[in-house]
Amino acid sequence: DFLSNFDNDRETLHVYDLDGNEITDETITISTSMTLKLIIDNKEYDELTIVVRGDINSDGVVNINDYNKLNSRLLKMIELNYIETQASDLNYDGIVNINDYSKLNSFLLKLLTTLN
Repeated sequence: DFLSNFDNDRETLHVYDLDGNEITDETITISTSMTLKLIIDNKEYDELTIVVRGDINSDGVVNINDYNKLNSRLLKMIELNYIETQASDLNYDGIVNINDYSKLNSFLLKLLTTLN
């Protein structure tokens, strides 16, 4: 489903996991920090890092582990890298704060059906 969102031919799009291994199993869940590459005739033309809003720990699932990581960030116990910060910014305002934490909480409590 993920690759169908792009105009490029399917055979030119390649997804890689965090370790740089190409994912060929189409049942694998797309997660934050995976990489999408456009490759034509063995030449790489473009590369994007995937960000799944709410998937802060890059496991492909939005759950309590992401909530805990965001909590640790807000308590200044940990820092997030750029991609984790993008995944944490749930209201798209460019700032990771209590509003994002609240939105993630509402999603996990099923008060929201989507993080978009």
